[in-house]
Parts: sequence; structure tokens; C-alpha cells
Amino acid sequence: MGQIKMEKAKILGIKKDEKRSEFIYDKSQSTINSIGQILIELEFIEAPEHNLRDLMYEGMGPGPKLEVKSFIDKVYSMSNKNYSVEVFFGINVIILVVLSQEDKQQEISEIINEYSDFKEIKNEH
Repeated sequence: MGQIKMEKAKILGIKKDEKRSEFIYDKSQSTINSIGQILIELEFIEAPEHNLRDLMYEGMGPGPKLEVKSFIDKVYSMSNKNYSVEVFFGINVIILVVLSQEDKQQEISEIINEYSDFKEIKNEH
């Protein structure tokens, strides 16, 4: 079976240092899907059918899921042996923060680049 081509999330900004990476994304359903895949790559979730939405709705049972736009001022935090991650939902952006005990910038950047693109800024003159 072929892998489904997923729309990449749009990065609006990045702030990085040796043990902390912050990625600011456009707030969209595709961003949720991309962050879910990033979490899998960072070994937070084992199976690809899980995504961040599953974490957000854990324990809520079956039924319709809320749209990403309805999540405002919510923070989801998780840790594993290599990373601590926080996902903040603002009004128009989603911020992903990845912390590590040692410098893992190259590894993190490769994972982010697989599921994210920079948003084009259009100059209107």
C-alpha cells in the first residue's frame, strides 16, 4: 500500500537554541495532522493512526470531534525519555515547543522539515 500524501503544515516562524526549539504554525487542521506525525517521529505515539487529535479527545468517547479553530488558549504537554513537548493553541497560531536534555537540533529539524513548509509571505506593492 502507498502512503497517503499529507498536506504539510505552514511554519510562520522558528526560534531555536541548543536544547529548545519553538515552531509557530498557521492554525489549521493540516497543522494538527502534521504535528501528530511529528510526535510519532519523536517517539511519543507508536502507531501512525494516532495523532494529536486523539490526545486532545482522550477519554471523551465516541462522537463528533471539535474543529481546531475551537481550541483557543489550550496547552498540551507530554514527555518521554528524549523530549518534552508543549503544544499551545492560540487564536490564529499553534506553537510547538520541543525541549531536549542534549543538543538534538539536527534530528528535530529533519523531522520538522518532513512535515512542514514555510508559509510564503506575499508582498503587495
